[in-house]
Amino acid sequence: MQRVLFKMPIMTRNSVKSLMAIPVTKASGRMEEFDIGKLIDSLMRSGAPEDIARDIADKVSVQVTHSMNTRHIFRMAKKLLRQYSHATGMRYSLKKAIYALGPTGYPFEKYVARILKSYGYGVEVNRIIKGYCVTHEVDVLASKDDRRCVIECKYHANGEKPADVKIALYVHSRFNDIRRAFEISEHKIHTSTKDGSLPTRAAAPTPSSMPNAWASKS
Repeated sequence: MQRVLFKMPIMTRNSVKSLMAIPVTKASGRMEEFDIGKLIDSLMRSGAPEDIARDIADKVSVQVTHSMNTRHIFRMAKKLLRQYSHATGMRYSLKKAIYALGPTGYPFEKYVARILKSYGYGVEVNRIIKGYCVTHEVDVLASKDDRRCVIECKYHANGEKPADVKIALYVHSRFNDIRRAFEISEHKIHTSTKDGSLPTRAAAPTPSSMPNAWASKS
């Protein structure tokens, strides 16, 4: 009988750990498996070339231990990234820098407005807008050409408290209320200009005049 020999591949510490699912602790306290792909993507978004990002991720991954906090993983990656490029390392710290804007959300609203302004938008912060049903205070109102943006900013001083889905539904309903009032206003302005009269800003309808299906998606 002929004997067949198989050569076993050499398993390095890195390759062994890559075969194991290592749970890590997120800032919210929730556990999830360490994903080296996410780490590589985040490094590349900061401006690191793919080969550098993969090299840093490999060096970090061999140091990841069971239940390690993701903040510690971030600090390890940031330290290695800054050795490659100080500017890229600073961009990787953007999330931490935004946390430093706290504890209130108003500086974050001004920060978002400033970004939009740098892209050529006209911006207003904390603008009061009359909706179809009620009046709303909008965090940032931005406009450019024929485009208008109604922006609600949600800021948390740390990553331990994610925005609840009910907040997203609440913001969406506010947007629909503002959009409904705007569409009616624009329609009345358009109608009034057909007979040659000067256009005026139409007032939003009162709640008593709401149709039964006012909350349905248009």
